Amino acid sequence: DNPDCQHVKYLTNSCGSRACPSCGKKATDLWTATQLNRLPDCDWVHLVFTLPDTLWPVFESNRWLLNDVCRLAVENLLYAARKRGLEPGIFCAIHTYGRRLNWHPHVHVSVTCGGLNKHGQWKKLSFLKDAMRSRWMWNMRQLLLKAWSEGMAMPESLSHITTESQWRSLVLKSGGKYWHVYMSK
Repeated sequence: DNPDCQHVKYLTNSCGSRACPSCGKKATDLWTATQLNRLPDCDWVHLVFTLPDTLWPVFESNRWLLNDVCRLAVENLLYAARKRGLEPGIFCAIHTYGRRLNWHPHVHVSVTCGGLNKHGQWKKLSFLKDAMRSRWMWNMRQLLLKAWSEGMAMPESLSHITTESQWRSLVLKSGGKYWHVYMSK
């Protein structure tokens, strides 16, 4: 307790929380290293599947629909791979918020740039962006059309939609150019 002493020493306590910048970073790094050891040593491609912002409130009001979003993205990739007789490696995560912490449901998927054929041989595999986008848009629209008959809640921003034909029109015309599939290595 010397008032003339200029030395400062910080002591931190480990809290173990995932939200803690120190503890969470360590836990994340350990988890990542563990997962990387489980993955095949090959090239991967990362994809992001998005949908038009006019439809975002539908998923916010009907969170149960989010269960199908990852499944549809994965099925999209499996369809393309299985047409070539291959089984790729895939993992995905749904993100419900964007960088600005705004509601923005989208799916991140990483997939191997190859797959095993029925003989267990590794074969190269690539995906066509336009084909991925078309199939994604079609599958998501089918999901949304089916949701009407399953009693989905209509968000306030779309409260003017009161009939199935209005819903169908909105879903089928919704942002054709805003259905994106981004691909990167």
